[in-house]
Amino acid sequence: MLGHTKAIVAAAIGADNSITASRKKQIMLALETEGGAVTENAIPKVYSRDEAGRVLGVSSKRIDQLVKIGAIKKTYAPGTSRAIGITHDSLLALATGRGQGEAVTA
Repeated sequence: MLGHTKAIVAAAIGADNSITASRKKQIMLALETEGGAVTENAIPKVYSRDEAGRVLGVSSKRIDQLVKIGAIKKTYAPGTSRAIGITHDSLLALATGRGQGEAVTA
């Protein structure tokens, strides 16, 4: 499915108040996996700094700046201090104007 098709579907789903937030998330996960089986235990996508930069259309340095101000989040393996990468949910929240599930206000 093309990216703009997913964006249109996401906008329509986001505007439908009859769909619960958890169901909206399940639907979007299904779109991300091209309709494959999605379970509650699905492993979330984690991006490297370079991959995250390509997704957002910014440099790796800008990704570091966004992490520093808390706009996006790194994920860590238990018991380690080095990040594995940037979470998909974090990038999606930034790209769609949501922070921690809340609308961003100017």
